[in-house]
Amino acid sequence: MIKRLFGESYQTLIGRRRMEAAELLIRRTDIAFRDIAARVGYESYAGFYLAVKNHFGKTPAQLREERS
Repeated sequence: MIKRLFGESYQTLIGRRRMEAAELLIRRTDIAFRDIAARVGYESYAGFYLAVKNHFGKTPAQLREERS
């Protein structure tokens, strides 16, 4: 049903939403990356780091450096 409504699987939808929330926190706050990982639902920093790197092609630190 979710795929029909949103055009993507539940897992894909959740992953995308997590990355949207993570990006906002990374770029707009000085919250530690480990705390951001926990806030967006990752149990380990390593999993969060890899998810960010795979989604954006950049590390959390690189994303934070880009903020203007």
